Amino acid sequence: MRKKRFPVILLLSVLILSLISVGVVLTERRMKLVRTELSAFTAQNCAASAILNGVEETIRDYNVIYQDIVKIERDGADNVKSVITDTAKLNAVSNSANRNVDRRINSIESFPVEFPVTSLFNDEFFSGLGPQLTFYVTLTGTSSTHYENIFESAGINQTLHRIVLIIEVNTYVIFGGEVKNYTVTNEFCIAENIIVGVTPDAQIKLLSNC
Repeated sequence: MRKKRFPVILLLSVLILSLISVGVVLTERRMKLVRTELSAFTAQNCAASAILNGVEETIRDYNVIYQDIVKIERDGADNVKSVITDTAKLNAVSNSANRNVDRRINSIESFPVEFPVTSLFNDEFFSGLGPQLTFYVTLTGTSSTHYENIFESAGINQTLHRIVLIIEVNTYVIFGGEVKNYTVTNEFCIAENIIVGVTPDAQIKLLSNC
């Protein structure tokens, strides 16, 4: 009878080890998924914060005023013939915002990400409980900027002209030997004005002179 117990113990041991191995594999997969999602969320927040702070600094430095960067030409009847933007000044603002955002993104380097250990299990009742697990993520990125002139009707014989700065940040998150890329895009109206006296013919010229 004692001799027959050995294969049973061996079988149970193999079964337990197999269950442990499966549990480890599933936990690792779940941890990788959680880390990826949290890294993406954190990286996008960091990029959005860098964009906002970088643009705010640029606007403070340049004190952008619509009348300083836009010239409106009118005919003898005071109708608008064309709207001409100062490309050099707008490019200076765009380049400054680009540098400010890049500096903030690349100053982050690495950041900690924490989540409760119960997040590894699909159990809503215990979700958010338990000790915190922490891992560190390396972040880098580059930004690109450009601006657009947007014209919208603002009433009879009136047009709203908005100059919008568009910033796109490509972030690269490095952890666990993998690199993930996330893109964050934001728009900021840096100057706007309602132009009175825009004729239908001038609408085409507004776009062609910007």
